[in-house]
Amino acid sequence: MRAWSVAMVMVLSAAVTMEAAAAKNPVKHKQRRAAQAAPAKAPAKAPVKAPAKAPSPTPSPATAAQPAVPAPQPEEIVAGGIVILRLRTTVGGMTPADRSAAIYERINTIISDRKVQPPDVKAVKKGLDWVVMAGPHLFVTATPDEAIANKATPMELAHIWASNLRIAIPLARPEPVVLPPK
Repeated sequence: MRAWSVAMVMVLSAAVTMEAAAAKNPVKHKQRRAAQAAPAKAPAKAPVKAPAKAPSPTPSPATAAQPAVPAPQPEEIVAGGIVILRLRTTVGGMTPADRSAAIYERINTIISDRKVQPPDVKAVKKGLDWVVMAGPHLFVTATPDEAIANKATPMELAHIWASNLRIAIPLARPEPVVLPPK
């Protein structure tokens, strides 16, 4: 019922706006009559149809023609208690959830490689892409779509992600065990 009320308010506001515009601008008689007739008909039809229509759990064919696909939920990649990055877009058919699984495998490889130290993490331009490298290991690519979703450029995003990974590496690594001498 609330959605119907909102729709009615929008239709009535449009009708008032159109009438005000028609009154301000000199329009030929035939055009003014058509502009005034259209808003008057729209509100009369909506109340008749809305109560007769019961909400259905499945989308109608008209709804299916206009896909209202919700944006996927952002996936946070966390290591050592630090949010390194948030994935917000689908890339190559992989949802943020699919991509996060692959990135966690890369984080495990990076953290396990004791040769990789925080200063080895860099944002690097490779071809047209900006990537984050941790020593010899590719961590992630900052795609243009991901940058737009995160309100940054690919270069800025890669630098932010690299900085976050530098902080997370020492926090995520287990402390070395020091055995007492025999």
